Order: sequence, then C-alpha cells, then structure tokens
Amino acid sequence: MQDIVVLFDKEDVIEFNKNNINSKNIFLISPGLEEYLKKGENFNILKFRNNPESILQKKIILNSKKIYQQFDKNLNILHKFDSGVIENIHNIFFASIFSFMFLIETLRKFKSLGLLYKKKFYKFDSFDNFIPLFLEKIFLKDNQVFFKYLRSTKLSKIKKFFIKINNQICRIGKKQNNKLISGSLLSKKILEKSQKELTIFELKPYHDFKKYHIILNLLSLLNVVKKKKIFFIFPVQDSHSSKDNIKKDLNKFFNSFEDKNFDYFKRIIVKPIIKYCENQETFKKSVSSFVDFLDPKCVFVDQLRFDVSTLLASICSKRNKDVILVPHGSISIPSDEFSEFVLPIVARGLIYSKIANYSVAQSKISYEAIKYYDSKIKILKSNPILFGKIILIKNSLKRGKFRFLHASTPKTLSAWPWIYENYNEYMDNINQLIQNLKSFKNIELVIRFREGPECDLNTFKKLIKFEQNKFIKISKNKDFFDDISNTDCLISFSSTSIEEAIFLNKKVLIHSNNRIYKHINYKFEEKSDIIYSNQKNINDKLKLIMNDSFSRNYDVLWNNTFSKKEDLQEFI
Repeated sequence: MQDIVVLFDKEDVIEFNKNNINSKNIFLISPGLEEYLKKGENFNILKFRNNPESILQKKIILNSKKIYQQFDKNLNILHKFDSGVIENIHNIFFASIFSFMFLIETLRKFKSLGLLYKKKFYKFDSFDNFIPLFLEKIFLKDNQVFFKYLRSTKLSKIKKFFIKINNQICRIGKKQNNKLISGSLLSKKILEKSQKELTIFELKPYHDFKKYHIILNLLSLLNVVKKKKIFFIFPVQDSHSSKDNIKKDLNKFFNSFEDKNFDYFKRIIVKPIIKYCENQETFKKSVSSFVDFLDPKCVFVDQLRFDVSTLLASICSKRNKDVILVPHGSISIPSDEFSEFVLPIVARGLIYSKIANYSVAQSKISYEAIKYYDSKIKILKSNPILFGKIILIKNSLKRGKFRFLHASTPKTLSAWPWIYENYNEYMDNINQLIQNLKSFKNIELVIRFREGPECDLNTFKKLIKFEQNKFIKISKNKDFFDDISNTDCLISFSSTSIEEAIFLNKKVLIHSNNRIYKHINYKFEEKSDIIYSNQKNINDKLKLIMNDSFSRNYDVLWNNTFSKKEDLQEFI
C-alpha cells in the first residue's frame, strides 16, 4: 500500500479536506474522524484496531521498560539536582514516553507515509524518517494540554508587578496558625474540616494568576469577622537564579541513553525538559521566602509530580518541615505483570513521594496501596477529603427502571497504557456495552463523557448512535455524586469514580473487551466483590447484576477510631 496519510484529529481532517492530496489511503488515529472526511470520495480508511491479546499495549510497556531501565541506571549523573526537580523530570519524561511509544507502535508497520504539518504535505518512504516529524507535530499541537504545559513562558513585567502587589497583601494577612497548601480543592476541604481559627495560604502556579486574586485577597484581609480565611499567593521569577549545570547535566544524562525508540523523539523532548527545569529554578527563591516568612509547621500538597508543589515540598523537606501528600486519585496494587510496571510510575507523586514524609489514606484500599509502593512513608488516616460527598442522597429512581452509570477516564495518546483506556479502546468498550444493553428492558444508561483532543461530544454522540438509542442519556452534572446517588450500578474500566461508588456501597461492573487489568485489586468482604466482564461474558454479567438483590457493604472507610499520631485531623 502506497502513501498512507496519517491524520490525528478533527483539525487534521479539516486541513486534509482543504488540500488536493493525491492519496486515498488514510490512517485515522482518533475515533470517528471518518465522519468529517469529504463526502463522495472513495477513501481506503485504516483505523486503530485493538485485539484480544492487547498486543499494542504490551509492546508500549515493554519498550518503555527498556528506556526506564536506562533512566534509572544513569540517574547518578543528576546527583547535584534538587530532589523536587528530579521528580519533575521523572514524571514529565514517562508521561511523554508512553504517549510517544503509543504513536510509534501504532504506525511502525507502515513504510510509505505522509503527513500534513504547518500547512505543508510531507511524504516519506521510510518509517524512520516519518516518525520524528510526526511526533514533533503532535507535541506542538495546542490541543495537547500536557505538552503545551511543558512550553514554559516568562512572566511579563506587568504581570510580575501585579503578582508582587498580590503577595504583599497576603503577607499582611499572616497570623499565628498558618497553613501553607498547594491544591485548590485541598485548600477548600481543609478549611471546611478545620475546627479552629485558621489562615490558609494557597500557593498557586504563576500561570494561574488573574487580577481578581488581588480583590479576593483584599476581601479576606478586610473581613475581620471571618475566623477562617484563604489567601492566594504566587511565586515570581528570579532572573539571577543559577541554571549553570542544568543544561549540561541533562544533555549528558539523555545522551547516555542507547535506544532506537528514544532516538525518534530525543530532540523533541529533551529541550523542553531542560527549559522546564530551568524555569523551575527561577521560582525557588520566591517559594523559599514564603516558607521562611509563614513558617508553617507542615505543608499540604495534592500532588508531587509537577510545578510549584514539588518546589514547595523540596524546600520544606530541607527545612525539616512535614510534607503531607493528600492524594486526589485512586490507585490500587498491581494485578498483573504489566500494571506492575506502569502503576508505580503513576503512583509516584500521586499517593507516595520521595519528597513527602506523610501520605493520607482516605480508605483502606488507599492504605494498602501506599504501604505497597512505599513502606517507609508515614500514613495518616482520614475519611474521604478529596473524593467528594459520602452521604448518600435518598434514592429517587423510578420504580422498575434499572439505571446504569458509565464513568471512565480515557487518556489522550494512551498516556498511561494498560491501566487506562485510550479513546479508541474507550469507544470500542462502550459501544459493545450499548449493544448488549439493547436486549434489556426498563433500563437507563447515563454516560459521563469526558471530552478530549481525540473525541469531542458531537463525535461521541454520532459514534454511540445517541439519537437512535433512546435509553442512553448524557450526563451534564458537574458533581459526580449527583449521578451516582441515583444509580443502581456503576460501569467503568478505570477511574476514581470506582472508589467513590464503593464508598457509597453501589454495585460496580468493571468492563473491558480485552483487558485483564483490575483497577481496584483489593479483597472485599464476601458478596461485596466488584464484578469484572469482557466481550465474551458481558451479557451474563449484566443479567447477574440486574437480578442481584443483596446490598453491598464494601467496608473500606475508616471508623474514626484511630490514634492521634495517625489522624490527619491532628495536623489540620
């Protein structure tokens, strides 16, 4: 087959339609793109095809594992680097690698390839010549939020001026009992949970600053009646910060890698990582001054993967201040050899970290996972603080109608392979589910769809034949608990929503056509197990769930009888 044109998203298809390209062979990476091709043209359309053995996913992991081994082996080259910066490098690198390997392994079988890039059409007679430019194109796309996030920008003088005014207002608000927190939802929840007078200083990334933050801080400052307050502070760049060794050492580090797959994207990823790390260094002095001025006994963070949180944790660790990581995601222990590789990488900075000395277990599932990934970290216990409500709203379902709620978390570019669906897998899984549900009466399927660069809501509706399938509803609720409280059974593959449904003792079905991965690998009480299904047994599992009358009691929440030293409330 000659001249296969590779189109990634709707934007690519629109550009393809505008150009007179002499090729009818098209590879569509994202689902549903054929809906946007020129009508009446006789295209030979090739698409992503999953298989019962999930061979593509396994290849991504095995090839990424080889690169990881080299990363680990040569890490001593970066021994002079700040521990927070090391965490940034690790997490950025592997979130990128998995995505690049997904594209590489998806297209490797082709030789004669073409692509549209910067309004020009390029043809290649070998995969080795094609793939670096294609990866560069994807990396530079504005709709790839993670990659866009890596393209750090300098603060303008006017923005820097307003941030300094903002921060001076915050300094006036200093009290005796100060809490320094990174994470907006975390700040709000700790404010709610605190039983005493409290002043929270929420450290936010500089790119989140808006002029209205000055007004919010002024209102907090002038409100003398309010006993609980939040101030929003932002680091500013220091133009005199030392960056001497960053570029040299990182180039040396990445040049030590010997892997052909890494060579495909080396020039794309190395430079942004260097710039990102240099940018992080420019904020260190500013964050340090906040810590010294506020002098908190401990700091709270909701992640230790990227940005200002890692800076804050690293600085506080050096000052022997407690760093408390409050996870906002759901991670269990591995259930197979492939999740055994991916999950520790995902869990790092999410439920454990080398720059935190405490992690908060918001359930027994979380407690088991934290112990598994880091046996040395101290664990605090708490009922759900970042998961949402846990009080079950009175059921208002129509009698006789069984309601399923589908809530899953597909990842763009297969960012976390095996443990999450990519968008093509997500669409395959949900379409099969819909086909099976068609044979049942008196049911509703409510879908919480998460848009991404690879699939928007309109495309999704076309792919599931929304207009024809009257038993399907698309949820517009922002609050997950508004949906789950009126649901009989949650269906997902992997998502925080699974653990939230478990908190409410809801029936849970975890479905994948081909995957054997268990997102919640935990031993529940008898008759409270999560039900797993695949394309062979899905119909039987649906019948089992609908005929199942016993109540669930997963028993995964704490009973609040733990000692002071392990109670999160003692630090709040």
